[in-house]
Amino acid sequence: MEYLSDKLLIDSYKKALDLDLNQDFIRVLERELVRRKLHFSFKNIENLD
Repeated sequence: MEYLSDKLLIDSYKKALDLDLNQDFIRVLERELVRRKLHFSFKNIENLD
């Protein structure tokens, strides 16, 4: 994940939600957004721990 730019990560997250991709994949993206302190109001936030 460290090779993705912040913009590409955010765009990927939004597209994953739009396409209703696998929730495990979406959680991976959410965790990376949080790690980078890029998190915002997640659509389907559950437990990110």
